[in-house]
Amino acid sequence: MGPPALALLAGTGAALACELPVYEYALREWRAEPYRVYYVHDGPEAPRDQPVNNCLDRASTGPDSHANLTLTRVSAEAARRKAVGTEARAVWARHETRPRPFHVVVAPDGRELWAGRLDQAGAGALVDSPARQRLAEQLGAGKHAVLLVLLGRTEAANAALRKAVQAALARAGDQQRDVAVMEVAYGDQQEVWLRRQLVPSPERGQSLPVVFAVFGRGHVIGPSRGAADQQATPTGLLSFVHGACSCSVREEGGVHDLLINCDWEGRLPERPEYVEAPSPYAPAASGTLPTDSPRRARTSSALSRTVALRIGIGLCVVMMLAEVALLVHLYRRRRRAQEQ
Repeated sequence: MGPPALALLAGTGAALACELPVYEYALREWRAEPYRVYYVHDGPEAPRDQPVNNCLDRASTGPDSHANLTLTRVSAEAARRKAVGTEARAVWARHETRPRPFHVVVAPDGRELWAGRLDQAGAGALVDSPARQRLAEQLGAGKHAVLLVLLGRTEAANAALRKAVQAALARAGDQQRDVAVMEVAYGDQQEVWLRRQLVPSPERGQSLPVVFAVFGRGHVIGPSRGAADQQATPTGLLSFVHGACSCSVREEGGVHDLLINCDWEGRLPERPEYVEAPSPYAPAASGTLPTDSPRRARTSSALSRTVALRIGIGLCVVMMLAEVALLVHLYRRRRRAQEQ
């Protein structure tokens, strides 16, 4: 099997990958990148911080842990000696003069979201929130995407963005039944950490509403500020989610991840139907969906393509290994012939 044949097999696998929409491949194959919490301290762990750090440990590495989160304890002495990882050294360099102990929360893309001393309530709010649980329920139940609207200060601006979202749903046609909409009220204290993950420097105030598309396992693209947004519109966000997947779409699409405490693997096998709360964006009811809905048929078809993709990739790997073994064998025969 020569390189042309291997290229053909690889191309077949790539073609199968491109047939899968982004939302389906992301839910089944993309793992959410971890948020990183650093606890910087002198000497033993402070008694006050032990229950806080235990909470973070349980969420990240406990027997029932499902949050994309890690906790790293950093000794100030070790940081001074540079006996810690690269990112921990950078955290130390930024906060060397801060009174210890303290926590620093870093997003998967390296953005520092917050620095201070977490208490138990703050740790719990970091790990989970009502809106993030609703997102997990919607996506785990089969929604292709959730348009997450962070409302702004003024009702006029909020109404304009709602209009743009409604227009995007109308353009989605039959696919709008597979898209949910969620709103987070301006100043909602339960969702402070959600805003920190999505909006740079939310403490400075986010006066205008914005919308993000959340899909897969809490993956996010956006924001969009409505129909007048030159960089992204709600329609553009949905087009990305429903578009064909590729090897580079995650990086090139500017996808980032939310911190969500969810057992995605446990939700995948059954994919139960999710009963939604009434939404101001919901289209007029024209009857209930039949049991054998088009969405289920599309999901089944996508799963079949996923299996075919994995078989194709497996064949590529086997063929490559076989060719390497053949080359090694021929090289050894040639060496033996030369030595004789």
